[in-house]
Amino acid sequence: NFGDASGHQQTLIEEDTGTGWSIVSSPNPSGRVDSDLAAVTCGSSHDCWAVGNSDDATGSTQTLIEQYAGTGWRIVSSPDPSGSLFGQLTGVACVTADDCWAVGYSSAQYANSQTLIEEDTGGGWAIVSSPTPSGTINSELEGVACASSGDCWAVGGPDPQDGSGPPIIEHAYQPAP
Repeated sequence: NFGDASGHQQTLIEEDTGTGWSIVSSPNPSGRVDSDLAAVTCGSSHDCWAVGNSDDATGSTQTLIEQYAGTGWRIVSSPDPSGSLFGQLTGVACVTADDCWAVGYSSAQYANSQTLIEEDTGGGWAIVSSPTPSGTINSELEGVACASSGDCWAVGGPDPQDGSGPPIIEHAYQPAP
């Protein structure tokens, strides 16, 4: 991200096509004052996803997902848990164009964050049930990697600024039919 002239954060995407890095146009959600992208993955040169969050003027934060499908970046619908005031995606991985996972955290208040996992199987992003360790406050997933379709691992832990607790490792496994 970068700070614009008014001090608000805007998305920033750069690309290296072999001759050096250059800035590529990336959208910011309308009606939002700050936007931040935290992670990116590309399944091919014409299929990339970036994830992060965007804030409105009241401080409410929503998840943000952008896709590059060969003709420029566009914002795609990204669900937030019901009642969430804060949602952020911090990691993304794709096995195929129709098997992508994003991880992060959400909260109904500005404390007590819960793990958040979203999946896209080609029909749009949807929230997937994600356990939060008992006795832990401010649990966050920070990264995700997939060994194959239906075999993904997510990692994280407590918010490093105000929580202590164990590391979090989650595994999603769906055997092939």
